[in-house]
Amino acid sequence: MLTERAIFWFCLGVIAWETAIFPALLWLLARLRPKPAAAAEITPAVSIVIAAHNEAAHIAQKIENTLALDYPPDRMEILVADDASDDGTDRIALTFAARGVKLVRQEEWKGKTAAQNLAVSQARGEIILFSDATALYDTGALRRMVRHFADPKVGCVTGRVILGKEAFSKEGGSLTAAALESRLRYEQEVRKAQGEAFSLFGASGCIYAVRRSLYLPLPEDQVSDLVLPLLLLEQGYRTAYEAEAVATLQRPVSAEREFHRRSRVVLQCLRAMWYMRRLLLPWRSGPFTAAVAWYRLLRWLLPLFLLALLITNSLLAIRIGSPYIWFLAAQAALYGLAVVGGILEALKIRAPFLGIPFFFLWINLAAGAAIARMIAGEKAAAWRTDRRA
Repeated sequence: MLTERAIFWFCLGVIAWETAIFPALLWLLARLRPKPAAAAEITPAVSIVIAAHNEAAHIAQKIENTLALDYPPDRMEILVADDASDDGTDRIALTFAARGVKLVRQEEWKGKTAAQNLAVSQARGEIILFSDATALYDTGALRRMVRHFADPKVGCVTGRVILGKEAFSKEGGSLTAAALESRLRYEQEVRKAQGEAFSLFGASGCIYAVRRSLYLPLPEDQVSDLVLPLLLLEQGYRTAYEAEAVATLQRPVSAEREFHRRSRVVLQCLRAMWYMRRLLLPWRSGPFTAAVAWYRLLRWLLPLFLLALLITNSLLAIRIGSPYIWFLAAQAALYGLAVVGGILEALKIRAPFLGIPFFFLWINLAAGAAIARMIAGEKAAAWRTDRRA
């Protein structure tokens, strides 16, 4: 019983640390000892890499959006990194050749990271900005991001992601989209605090820029927007956050799509953390870097702690009773609300107040599926599983 109690309180502590305590400490550190990156109005040569696989419905709008960015045209290069599309994405991109857009086509379907590696090998800019075909930028996004490269210690800059109107279309799930929007707002606040206090531990895959001189080609099964900032952090370079550089995602959001997307992302992140596992050792990476690394890793492993908490709580409630019966009642209420929210989502009935518990349970189930896939030795190239949703 002593072991069960220890497991229960340890799991409860990890969950509290991940969801509230560590983010609060980051916020406090950012207020007490802020270390913002320096910024200045500079216009280095920028190569914008737009990764795409079967994005015929979006690629033209994305290219037009990129051409309209508020940045000197002679300092901007646009490359469409086409990953073996078979829906005409490459042909559409070629129609913009007269306007300076370059197609870099990967004939074999290898995934997003491989397509980015190929595009960067042909890029000429001092700064490489990575984007997706479904992410539309505010006109001033690029100019606001490159300002931070005036700081020689900044190796990477990322922006803010919001959901477009497609996320709330009839095809999507309104409850899932609203919950995802709330989660994104929470994530952006954590990123802002972390960027001001130290450095971001990763970047948003649809809007992040790196110095060309620091870019390292990555294995195809690694997610570049996490591994690359970590490699730069190892070398002493920080990743800055620019909240005014906004990318709007133009894609439907539904429970099924978000489950597959979350499962893919967590699988990639777990593989990335294994690849960069030396950062978990404080005597190698430093105590603060290791603390942030553990925070991120435990966040992806949260389903294991939630399951262990529920099992030990049930046993302790039966054998001891109070206070464990109250903890069990709270868990039952949370999961009950989540199930009701899932039913209402399936029926397309709006119930915003149930979105948070449903989404919390749903993305942790997706993360649990990713953990199982990781244990089974599965690899996941970017955007492969998204196509099933």
